[in-house]
Amino acid sequence: MPINSFNTQFIGRQFLHYPVCDSTNAVVMQKLATPQSEHSLENGAIVMADFQTAGRGQRDARWTASPGLNLTFTIALLPNLPVQQQFYLNIITTLAISDSLKPQLGESLSEQPSRRLKIKWPNDLYYDDHKLCGILIQNNLKVNMIQSCAIGIGLNVNQLHFDGVQATSLKTITKSSWDRYATLKEIALHFEERYFQLKAMELTQLKKEYLAQLYWYNTFHSFQDKDGVFQGRIIDVLEGGELLVEREAIVKQYQLKEITYLY
Repeated sequence: MPINSFNTQFIGRQFLHYPVCDSTNAVVMQKLATPQSEHSLENGAIVMADFQTAGRGQRDARWTASPGLNLTFTIALLPNLPVQQQFYLNIITTLAISDSLKPQLGESLSEQPSRRLKIKWPNDLYYDDHKLCGILIQNNLKVNMIQSCAIGIGLNVNQLHFDGVQATSLKTITKSSWDRYATLKEIALHFEERYFQLKAMELTQLKKEYLAQLYWYNTFHSFQDKDGVFQGRIIDVLEGGELLVEREAIVKQYQLKEITYLY
């Protein structure tokens, strides 16, 4: 991809492309740790790899993608954001990906279909009941502020077969191949727009749009926690990222790994 080919103000203006690396998040975190070096990253830099040998997702799960078929990249960000608002990084990232994909998937942004493309707490995107995209955000803190972060995104683009996981891809959904670089440019553009919303502190609007697209929001489904299987409905996500689930007129709060969705 030519330098400065992104139609953005700062996201992707610095672009590093690796045929193979361990993980783009690891590359970004290493470079962010040495900000004064000649290999440092600018705010908004994108590091992309055709294949990751050690890609991972939430819960330290391995993230495996076929070489050259999908989008695996990381955005380096210097947000200077209060740590109490860290979940808004998840919100703007998932909304940006949704913004870029929905028009091409034939979904109006004004509609709220019960299924199709949805944001699954805490940081995945699902199409119907299949995982389409995973996100891993790693932060560097200074006092009570997020000084820098690596926003890793793995989007299934042209891969057709997934072993042992309930996943899908853009090609599977649309029955046609997608241009990875064109898709990346769209995501970068929408991410920048959502980031500017965050910097303008439009938190209420961001939260409203996030909940409107949240998978299983305000509908009863089966979950499992440390006490067993239960029927409940998601009613909110707190600023710190905690999931609120109502069950039998009682509202419980969950952190990552404390609740499982049952299908």
